This record gives sequence, C-alpha cells and structure tokens, in this order.
Amino acid sequence: MNILVIEDNQPSAFLLASLCQGNGREVSVANTMAQAREKLTGARFELIFLDLGLTDSTPKESIAAISELKTLAQVVVITTGYENPSLRESAKDADAFLLKDDPNFADRVMSYLDGL
Repeated sequence: MNILVIEDNQPSAFLLASLCQGNGREVSVANTMAQAREKLTGARFELIFLDLGLTDSTPKESIAAISELKTLAQVVVITTGYENPSLRESAKDADAFLLKDDPNFADRVMSYLDGL
C-alpha cells in the first residue's frame, strides 16, 4: 500500500510517516500542497493523510486539490486544535477526520490502518 502524508509540520510528518511504515506500506511525505500535487501526478496512492493547516493552501483549496488529483485513494483529514465545525464541514467528503492533538491520535491512526 502506498501512503501519502501531506503535513507541513516536520515533527508531525515524521510521527505520522513512522506510524504508517511497515507491513508492506510505503510512505511518501509532502510538506506543501505544491509538493503533494507533484507526488499525486507522479505516483498512485491508496491512502492520503491530509493536514488542513498547510501554509500554502486553505482547507477548501486542499480538499479541492486532492479531489481533483486523487484516483481511488482514501483520504484521512488531520488537523490540530479544538474541534472546529468549519474544518469538519470542509472535510465532509473525507473518509475519516482525526485530531492530531487527541491523546489517542497514534492509536486512532493504527486502528484506521489495521482496518484497511
């Protein structure tokens, strides 16, 4: 399984990529939406973790870009901070929505991966 992590925060990107690696999973990281566009046009991914707080894209633009460029990938939206209804609304078509500051974030990521 090929996974793309789109996350501009280096420690968060590293953590998520580390959680995803193994069991035949290959992980690529994009730190900007521009990098993500390049990776999505050059490779096929089955799963995309998308941070809605990218510095070069609004949540709406990020979701639109992924919708435009993805093939059959499942999209898991990740974000920090309190549960913001407008972020949830912009991510309504995602397959899952995870809060990075949830104390059980790593367990939720692993549970999601185990369910695939």
